Amino acid sequence: VTAGDLVETTARPGIDGGVVTTTRSLSAGSHVVFGPGHVHDMANHGLGPALSVHVSSPVLSTMTFFEQRGDTGLVPVRSEAITDGRAGR
Repeated sequence: VTAGDLVETTARPGIDGGVVTTTRSLSAGSHVVFGPGHVHDMANHGLGPALSVHVSSPVLSTMTFFEQRGDTGLVPVRSEAITDGRAGR
C-alpha cells in the first residue's frame, strides 16, 4: 500500500467445505506476500484515495473474479485476460 488505507479480505476453504474469510486493515507502507491459490479482495473503505501496487511472478495471464454464494463457497463468475498489466474483458 503506497497511499491511504485498504481492507484486504482473504478467502480460503474451511474444513467443513465452506469458505472462511478473514479481514485486515492495511495502511501506507504495509505489504502482503502470498503464493499461488491466494484469493483476496482489496477495497478502500476510507474517505480519501488509496493506492496499492500488485506485483506477480510469474506474470499473470488472466485474473479470475469470484462471488461468495452462501454455503456453497466461492464460485468463479468471470476471468479477464491481462494485457499490458491490466485486466480487461
